[in-house]
Amino acid sequence: AALGGIALWSMTRPRRRINNRVQNNRRLHVSLGWARLIGMLLFSATGLTWSQWAGSNVDKMRAAFGWLTPQVNAQLERTTPAIQDPHAEHHMRHGAMEKTNVPLRVEDFDEVLQAARKSGLEAGKLEIRPPSASGRAWTVNEIDRSWPTQVDAVAIDGSNMQVVDRTHFSDFPLMAKLTRWGVDFHMGILFGLANQLLLIVFGIALCVMIVVGYRLWWIRRPASSAFNPANTLLHAWLGLAWPARLSIGVITVMLGLALPLMGISLALCLAVDYLRWRAATAMTEAKSVE
Repeated sequence: AALGGIALWSMTRPRRRINNRVQNNRRLHVSLGWARLIGMLLFSATGLTWSQWAGSNVDKMRAAFGWLTPQVNAQLERTTPAIQDPHAEHHMRHGAMEKTNVPLRVEDFDEVLQAARKSGLEAGKLEIRPPSASGRAWTVNEIDRSWPTQVDAVAIDGSNMQVVDRTHFSDFPLMAKLTRWGVDFHMGILFGLANQLLLIVFGIALCVMIVVGYRLWWIRRPASSAFNPANTLLHAWLGLAWPARLSIGVITVMLGLALPLMGISLALCLAVDYLRWRAATAMTEAKSVE
């Protein structure tokens, strides 16, 4: 939507400044859009990873390009590689502790904590998870997502308190780092109160831009006598030159497959347009017969 708005602005902007009600509202709408463009792209990219259907497609893309967040391998036998969690960026400390059949002592947590501290984990916020089954290690994760990010992790063998695997945020691939920072910024964690205030301002600006956009449509809406239901979205697409039709068609199909809910919404919009066109055509034919 943000990129589409910028494209519309570039194709329809007046060559000279005009001061009237329409252009003043349009300038406000465009100014807010440009000011929020990077934020809209960032929130769209990070928000899609939470989506049930689009998120799975994003995860497949990240896996194909090697952008998944590295995870420690808690398997002591080392017979299986570590499973990379595509949603690791979203996990917070409120997650429920895994059930374990391994007998535990309170002292074990203290010993694991000491081993993790000796291995270099310095964050004030740590998550300690006991082994979920025999043959698996304890895992200790830094969960301080504020800047500077501290999300290193270690796997510790409970029998001898030795570190058997570790991950360093500094060694993460660039895209994994950007994803980590983007998600934390989206959640208002990365820069604390300043981050949260910026999100509030961003949300207010978004609401204002939407209201101004509807106001622009209301000011420029066609009169009832000039309204033609046959002017559908498909009709507007067919009015473009064939290179533009081809480009928009390919991009639309690709986005519809990658973002299923958007594709379904567009299909419903086209169906409504088609029904309006059929009704308008039938009404025109009935009037011509009379």
